Amino acid sequence: MNTVVASGEVLNVYQTGDRPILVLCSDGNHYICKYKQPGYSANKLVSELIGSTFAKLWGIPTPQISFVVNDPIIWENCGISHDPVAPLLGSMKMENVFDLSSFNCDQIKVSQRSLSQLLRIALFDLWIANEDRTSNNYNLLFDLRLQNIVSIDYGGIFNSGILGMPIYQLNESDSIISSDLYERLKTADFTFSRISFLSFVSRCKAAVPEVIKAIPNEWGVNSNLFANKLDELFDVRWLGDTWETYKNLIEIA
Repeated sequence: MNTVVASGEVLNVYQTGDRPILVLCSDGNHYICKYKQPGYSANKLVSELIGSTFAKLWGIPTPQISFVVNDPIIWENCGISHDPVAPLLGSMKMENVFDLSSFNCDQIKVSQRSLSQLLRIALFDLWIANEDRTSNNYNLLFDLRLQNIVSIDYGGIFNSGILGMPIYQLNESDSIISSDLYERLKTADFTFSRISFLSFVSRCKAAVPEVIKAIPNEWGVNSNLFANKLDELFDVRWLGDTWETYKNLIEIA
């Protein structure tokens, strides 16, 4: 994992649930950063790390992530409660993108390329039990330059971070397949094969040791708990159930 250093104070505080901050970093890029709050678990940060890493291995466009050194200068005049030691998790801010929603999805050209991108994301979400991407909350950007649908935000994987219980399948309302965007693009007539799905999963399985090793000690999470949770994703029954859910949702939609 790459590590960068913030070059100044917080430039913006986003008024979403996690209140991420915007900072300029030493590599010359702006990063939208999430951070450990005092008295709270950093499990969502680990979920973000896992989700982003695995999405890349699936070939899903997603912003580059880096650890951001936690320097006191970041927080001057900010007034946000934060852990002063734990590194931040930064997502590189992309240019020439817009947030996708039901109100603007008609701007996406209907094509097999666009549909394949959306279905890859939908299948990924089913596999990783991501409950935070629905028809009401796309968590998608559209890259105008590359004409890519970009996936963001992975704090809702493992059924919104329920680590003490087995993962369970999403239903139709929990999936981007129920969105107006899918309704628009599905006429392009494309789907993935089971072989492709298992190939994506295999890439992620090979990366698990590296992902677990990358979790910062300062986050204070139980790495073994996440290692066990990741094992569930590769269970033969889970893979079979995920594929059946995907097929059923495509047919229903």
